[in-house]
Amino acid sequence: MKIEDDHEVEEPEQVSRFVCGAILGLVCALVLILRFELLSPLSLLATLLGCMFGCGLGALFGGDRFWYALFGHR
Repeated sequence: MKIEDDHEVEEPEQVSRFVCGAILGLVCALVLILRFELLSPLSLLATLLGCMFGCGLGALFGGDRFWYALFGHR
């Protein structure tokens, strides 16, 4: 698959990229919280914010490359 960045990303697309990435981060954080039984409030908050912002920023700046890196190698 060839990915070309041939357009300027406008604000609505930036918002949707970040929100979709943050939703993925929320799911990943919930999986980590349940798998490792994180119960302290600080570890819950750090996991949630870290995963949500990490995936959100990855999707925002990486665009299609971010999603292809996660799900494209099937």
